[in-house]
Amino acid sequence: MSLFEQKTGASAREVEKRYREFSARLLECFQQVTILEELPRSIGQLQDRTAIAQVALTTAIHATRALRGGAYVLSGNRWERLAVQGKLSDSLPLEWVPFFQSRSAPLIQNRPGGGKLPDVVTVAPGFHSFLVSPLMNQETLLGILALFDTRKDEFCSTDAKMVGAITSQAAASLANEEDRRRLIAGQEEARLTAMAGTAGKIAQESRNRLTQICEELQSIRTSIGQETAEGLDGRLDSVVHSAGEMGALLQDLLRCARPEIHPTDCRLQEIVNGTLDMVRAQDRSHPAEFSVSIPEDLPPGYWDPGQIQQILLGLVSNAADAMGEKGGTVSIVASTHPATGHVQIVVSDQGPGIPSELRWRVFEPLFTTKDFRNGVGLAACSQIAKAHGGTLRVDAGAKQGARLILSLPPRSDPPNIGQASSPRTVDAAASSPAT
Repeated sequence: MSLFEQKTGASAREVEKRYREFSARLLECFQQVTILEELPRSIGQLQDRTAIAQVALTTAIHATRALRGGAYVLSGNRWERLAVQGKLSDSLPLEWVPFFQSRSAPLIQNRPGGGKLPDVVTVAPGFHSFLVSPLMNQETLLGILALFDTRKDEFCSTDAKMVGAITSQAAASLANEEDRRRLIAGQEEARLTAMAGTAGKIAQESRNRLTQICEELQSIRTSIGQETAEGLDGRLDSVVHSAGEMGALLQDLLRCARPEIHPTDCRLQEIVNGTLDMVRAQDRSHPAEFSVSIPEDLPPGYWDPGQIQQILLGLVSNAADAMGEKGGTVSIVASTHPATGHVQIVVSDQGPGIPSELRWRVFEPLFTTKDFRNGVGLAACSQIAKAHGGTLRVDAGAKQGARLILSLPPRSDPPNIGQASSPRTVDAAASSPAT
């Protein structure tokens, strides 16, 4: 007998066996720590609840060496199985709902009958060891992660802590995924509501114009032979004007839904000059002065010059209208954004500004605060900007008047031209001749 054996009372073979067991356990603990460190990153990137459940279940089985397992979520008044490894029941006993609603810690039951967990044998018949952990978000039970093994006394408190950490992270990801689903559902409902409201406004506006045209034509019909040709011509001009306004309304709606973009190399200075010529040619009862500041080194754009001019015409016309009979200065200032390199055009006026309670509505189709125009142009302007890969927004921090910012990509960064987003996803309010 060696001196080591005399002092320890163990043979060298027994010591080597214990060393190997200790080393294996140490390696297992290291692997479990690595799993817990990687889990938040891997599961936090998932946005599908089935994938979240599958990752959580696979991780838990790997950490505890369980033979089978399943991940279930509450769907109304029933259990829904999202992930499974091995043959298990498609559902869980409904008695587990109140049992786990008042329990946040994992439960270990190393015998099939006589334990705390009701009807566990119906879920996994033939198994002896069970580890069940609730998926809790604050005080709400979202689901269950259940592990099963045929070996007796398989699960221990360390396993429970590991699975508890896994289910805690999985529950947080499931809660975020549920919030995201509710948000998408709410956005879809809002989109459908907005579409219904817009359709109603279009029908009302079209009906009013058609009624006006029909009444005027009926009146002309009864007046034939009683009025002079000059008088009838004037009334027919009124009919043509009403029909033209209706056509313009429908054209704006089409532009709002699907802008037709034909980009080409162009410079902002030329577009602004043409826009101001058009504004000055309009018959306005109130004066307005214009101030333009465009750097000579402003990069060229790859835009549809006619469509960009429509946006600027709307913004500048609205700015001039907003100042009323007192007049004032409409300022057009262009620059290059230092971070994105986009061309920014700021149109500001000295009017009363846009009320804060209306900023979120002014891009709605047919919304208007004026008596003599429809409001389709606001949504159309936003869609044209987005179709160019740009944005149109209102500067809520303007100290005086309204300050609208149009941002467009430069020629060196051509966007996916023509891919406009939904009219409801605009950045903010803007002015246009249709406000």
